Amino acid sequence: MATRSGTLDAGMLLAYMRERKLSIEAAEAIIAGASGLLGLGGSADMREIVRRREEKDARAQLAYDVSFIVS
Repeated sequence: MATRSGTLDAGMLLAYMRERKLSIEAAEAIIAGASGLLGLGGSADMREIVRRREEKDARAQLAYDVSFIVS
């Protein structure tokens, strides 16, 4: 998923919301539009993730690795 999260642990989500003082709307925006490849690797475009991974970008490497574990 390019911008949405996959499976989330409900307890983790609630703890994160509490720690960051997030509203339901803010949490929803993160889960629906700023997670997935974008949240992990800084881009929703796998071509960009691969390019940055080749440049040894750690966030891009994480996004790349997780995308193949999930698929």
